[in-house]
Amino acid sequence: MDENHPGHEAWTERQMAWYGVSISLWKQGLVRVVVSADGSRGDLVEPTDEGRAALAVADA
Repeated sequence: MDENHPGHEAWTERQMAWYGVSISLWKQGLVRVVVSADGSRGDLVEPTDEGRAALAVADA
């Protein structure tokens, strides 16, 4: 997003919050990186067994 766009600051704050969520999931062992970021996109992740179990409990 163009940094002069009126919504840029809010967009940046949402992106930073999402990065925090992603890091938290990784630190908890709920996801693992399967393909590292390459500059054009972020890491590609998948749930670990613990992550799948947490999803199953949350869905119950």
